[in-house]
Amino acid sequence: DHVIVCNRIKPHTDFTGDIQSGLMKMMLIGLGKHDGAKIYHKAIQDFSFGQIVRSVASEVVERCKIAGGIAIVENALDQTEIIQAVQPADFERHEKELLQMAIQMMARLPFEHAHILLVDRIGKNISGTGMDTNVVGRKHNDHEAIEGEVPNIKRIVIRGLTEETHGNACGIGMCEFARTDVVEQVDFAKTATNCITSNHVGAGMIPLHFATDREILDQALTTIGLTQPRNAKLMWIRDTLDLEYLECSEAYYAEAADRDDLEIVSEPADMQFDEIGDLVRPESAAV
Repeated sequence: DHVIVCNRIKPHTDFTGDIQSGLMKMMLIGLGKHDGAKIYHKAIQDFSFGQIVRSVASEVVERCKIAGGIAIVENALDQTEIIQAVQPADFERHEKELLQMAIQMMARLPFEHAHILLVDRIGKNISGTGMDTNVVGRKHNDHEAIEGEVPNIKRIVIRGLTEETHGNACGIGMCEFARTDVVEQVDFAKTATNCITSNHVGAGMIPLHFATDREILDQALTTIGLTQPRNAKLMWIRDTLDLEYLECSEAYYAEAADRDDLEIVSEPADMQFDEIGDLVRPESAAV
């Protein structure tokens, strides 16, 4: 008889503005399913998401009998921090307020610049774009941060896909390097459907790929400019939802030691590779 809309309020991986991912988006794209997603993502090529929402939201509320909404905000540890019941008439006002809270609480990388970011896994269960563009600084451009956007990461390396993504590798096109076994896991039909529906076709493009982590690092380190490999700023994360611990290169040591918001939990050590040439994660993280 009626519909209650439920969604997380958070920064969108593509849209900007005072309304991003939340109840309003769920009314348009979520309730519209695949066809709705195609229509609205096309419209977003010509109009802002805010313009589209404000022009059709009242019609959706009436025609779909929206009785209310449940707005959820998560913290940096991917835990529920806020749950609010919202009347349809208050969706816009509450979303604006909750979005600012979500931005303040979202997980972030601890450093504003990296030559190389290693990401163990991407997938649709991590982010709609496989990895959260707000975390890796690729919200506006697929391969570089715009002026003032942080972090500024020169090269992103993808090491795996999540099991839950079932081969949908949307987001792989935003990295510069990947392991060959990752590319072999890609379901190109699913990935193409996702990327075309969202009008983010570059997210499905295949990056340079090599068989092992050692080969990738050897090649990637030649593309970072005049910085010598021993001085390269490298961060290594599991995924963009799991940022409580991460490994980083010794180039960050002085800054990390000087900051009150970071704890160094292991001393510098050489990167370890197995007999094949793939990285072996240490038991404890560097920061």
